[in-house]
Amino acid sequence: MEKSESPSDTVLVLDTSAIINLIATREVEHILRAIPDNPGITFQVREELRLGAQSGHEESQQLQILINMGLIQEVQMIPACLPVYRNLVEGAARETLDDGEASCIAYAEIHGAKVVMDERKATRLVGVLFREIQLMSTVELLFDQTVRSALGPSRHSDAVYNALKDARMFVSISFETKVVELIGHERAAACMSLPKRLRPLS
Repeated sequence: MEKSESPSDTVLVLDTSAIINLIATREVEHILRAIPDNPGITFQVREELRLGAQSGHEESQQLQILINMGLIQEVQMIPACLPVYRNLVEGAARETLDDGEASCIAYAEIHGAKVVMDERKATRLVGVLFREIQLMSTVELLFDQTVRSALGPSRHSDAVYNALKDARMFVSISFETKVVELIGHERAAACMSLPKRLRPLS
């Protein structure tokens, strides 16, 4: 079953970490159907997942299933994206990004897309150099009301917990309290991506 016609024409570009986190929720199909924007991935993100498959990771295969179902589209960088992309992957290491992150930012800058991304250096650069880009983290997407309503309280709690435990999803300070309240202190203790102060039982 394909994603129903979206009320929005906006593409929501998913970085590699976001795809991995969403797949880890075990609710990725329902999440992608629920969000009002059109989920997309770049060729570079798809390649990063394909390379991960050589190390035994299964996200590439699961991504292909989602594409075949019509829940994610592959988006292409046009020539106007390339200068932005090259500036982000070339130069000093402390100011460059991986291909997947750079492609998401370049596509969003030219096409006016939104981006879901968790890597802190990438989000810092977006905040400094590309202030017009609408950026959100995976946990922010998971706490969107459309996703919460689609899953219901119990499945929503499980989805966030699964992403934390199995994919080590990054959680910003602004969402720490919400996450612990949602999944409970006992389950939070098993999530190594959460700060130690939020895992008193571990």
